[in-house]
Amino acid sequence: MLVNASKRVLLAERAAPLPTLVEVPGDVSWEWIQENAPSPLAMYLGQAQDPVTGETTPLWWDPDAIDPHALVGGKTKSGKSVLLVLLIAQAVLRGWEVVIVDPKGVDFVWAGRLPGVRYFPGEDCLAGVREAVGEMRERQDWLQRRLWGGNDGDDEQSDLLKVINQPYSPCLVIVDEAAEVAGLGDKDEQAETAEGLSTLARLSRFSGMALCLATQRPDVKFVSGEMKANLGTRVLFGSAGSTMTTMVTDNAPDELPPLTAPVRGRGRAVIADEPAEFQGGYTSPSTVKELAGGVLPPEKLAPVRFVDEPQWRSWVRGEATESESVPAPKPHPDLARVSAELDAREVDTDAQLVRQNDDTENEPEQSYSEPETEPEVKPEPPVKSEQKSMTTDDILRIFEGE
Repeated sequence: MLVNASKRVLLAERAAPLPTLVEVPGDVSWEWIQENAPSPLAMYLGQAQDPVTGETTPLWWDPDAIDPHALVGGKTKSGKSVLLVLLIAQAVLRGWEVVIVDPKGVDFVWAGRLPGVRYFPGEDCLAGVREAVGEMRERQDWLQRRLWGGNDGDDEQSDLLKVINQPYSPCLVIVDEAAEVAGLGDKDEQAETAEGLSTLARLSRFSGMALCLATQRPDVKFVSGEMKANLGTRVLFGSAGSTMTTMVTDNAPDELPPLTAPVRGRGRAVIADEPAEFQGGYTSPSTVKELAGGVLPPEKLAPVRFVDEPQWRSWVRGEATESESVPAPKPHPDLARVSAELDAREVDTDAQLVRQNDDTENEPEQSYSEPETEPEVKPEPPVKSEQKSMTTDDILRIFEGE
């Protein structure tokens, strides 16, 4: 109760604080989300509180609105990955296509075998960006052919999903740890990745695609000014310094509503240039798998269409061998030259042997006789003497003169 200067009694109602946990389903049902979404593409983020009135309202990311793509920032364990799980869940349950680029290869392994999901972990991340760009290019090509096909009214519609009888579903592209993805590979691959992400941010909206970049450390090296301008939906989880806050939200910390509770999943969002504090929705991977009917068997995984199939799929099928899991060594750059030289030397050696054989065959034949050998002389046996040996008496008789 307040009493003003005129002595009148004023009653003030205190706004209810934001909940510290918003479970989906539980506090909010999937059916409620589907029925109350402001557009067919809008995805539920959590419960927000108006900084002026204190009213609690649902917070939506609507790719069909003025800010089609999203930039999500936050430290580890702040709630960033939980929000991505909620986005994946809504896309899968609606039958969308989903491309997930996961450099850590840990947080979203469970989603790799859900219906409609193309999952690119670890070293496959660069291929994942190429896959998303390829998906966008194919949709653009189809739309251009349809626009120039002469059908009445089609040439007036530049949004793929609004063309009658178009064959594509909406596609959600999630790039987790985007700064790390941008630093993978050599310089040429990094440039290709940066260009691919920038192209998706600029052009994928009219192809029925929504891009969400998540990062712990936004950097101008991979989030250029042009790309950032196309990531109009900004979400920042937890407390952050002025640099991080400005990089993600384009607002100074004092321009945003303060965090009223230090709980996981609490953050601030700037949507359509309106900042608000919010509590992110929570759903578990096991809940998503159950609602999606379980994970798919390997043979029914969503096909990778624009790049080579990631190796993890062959592991899931049980087809990978030890030799396949270890990259083959690259040949030495001089291997071809050395092999050619050895082959040439071998040819020269063979030619020399042939010439020597020819020379030997052309020489005149020479008679050959074994040398005469002297007859073998056998030693004669010793001749026995017939003279008798002298006795002592004989010697005495000689001395006596007999």
